[in-house]
Amino acid sequence: MFNNRDTVIVGYPGRLARAFATQWPEARHVGRTDFDIMDRSSTVQSIVDLQPKLVINCAALTDIARCEREPDLAWAVNVRGVRHLAEACRRVDATLVHFSSDYALDPVNEYGWTKRASESLAHLTIRAKIYDGSHWAWVALRQGQPIRMLMTEFLNPISISSVTSITEQILLHQLRGLVAVGTLERLSFWQVGRVWAEALDVDPDLVQPIDSMEFSFPRLNEMFLDTTPLMAIGISMPRLFEDALQHRKWYFSLVGNEVL
Repeated sequence: MFNNRDTVIVGYPGRLARAFATQWPEARHVGRTDFDIMDRSSTVQSIVDLQPKLVINCAALTDIARCEREPDLAWAVNVRGVRHLAEACRRVDATLVHFSSDYALDPVNEYGWTKRASESLAHLTIRAKIYDGSHWAWVALRQGQPIRMLMTEFLNPISISSVTSITEQILLHQLRGLVAVGTLERLSFWQVGRVWAEALDVDPDLVQPIDSMEFSFPRLNEMFLDTTPLMAIGISMPRLFEDALQHRKWYFSLVGNEVL
C-alpha cells in the first residue's frame, strides 16, 4: 500500500529516511539536494511537483547540544520546516507523517520544545526514542569497550527498523494525531545497555552503572512512553531484547560486520 511511487520520504540520506527507503524501496526519497524544508516556496513547489499521496518526514535537527547552541536553526528545521511540509501536503491532499521524540514528553531543552511544538502540525505524529546500530553504545560494546550508563533516567527505546514496520501498521489502521511507540519495559539507561550487550552477544558487565553525568543541556529523568493505546487496537510492541536481536540482524545485513 505504501511501498509505491505515491509515497515520498523526506530527509534522505538520514538514518530514519534510509530505513524507510530500505523497507519501502519503491517509494521516492528526497533530501536537501532536492529541496530544503526551511525554504517554504521550494518545499511547497517540490511537493506539488511530486504529487504524493503520503509524505514521511524524517528530516530533523536531532543534535541536542547543537539545538541548545543554535536555537534559531532548531526551530527553523524542527518546526517551521514541518509547517512548510504540512502546507505542501494540503496543496496536494497528501497525508503527512512526522516523528517526534521522548524529549517532547516534558520539554526541558530546545530540542524537546521544538519537537513538542511540531507534533500538532502533521496528520500523524509518532513519538519515540529511536536507536539504531550506529548508536555509540552499540559501537563501543562491539569493540569490547566498557561504557557508563545512567541508572537515574528511564525510557523504552525502539529500533529504527521496528519503527518503520510499526508505522506501516499505524497507517493501515488509519490513525491520526499523536501516538507513542516504544518497547514494552520501563528500563534505566544502564538496564538498556545491559540488554543491548546481551543482544550483541557481549559481556553485559561492560555496561557500568552511574548515578550522574555532566551534559551541556538539561535532560529528563523520565522518558518512558505509554504505548497501551496502540496495543489496545492490536498493534504489538516488542520487548527490548527481542527488538535489539531483530535490529542486529537487520542492521548487519545492510552494513556487514564493520563497526560504523
